[in-house]
Amino acid sequence: MTRCSCGHIHLAVGPVTLRLEEDVLRALGHTLVEAIQKLEAPPAHEAEASEPQAPTAAHGAPGGGWKQ
Repeated sequence: MTRCSCGHIHLAVGPVTLRLEEDVLRALGHTLVEAIQKLEAPPAHEAEASEPQAPTAAHGAPGGGWKQ
């Protein structure tokens, strides 16, 4: 991770570098923590899993969308 003079944060993830504002990086961190928690949760019953689930709201911008 490096911070450039323009204020953006450059985060290297394997062969990809993400250029993010600090608030978007923090929102991404929260989203990743939620994803890991879901992976660690016990599997849902088959009946519950067959029902389509609404997507969870993304972090980072008012209204739940990602800030561009």
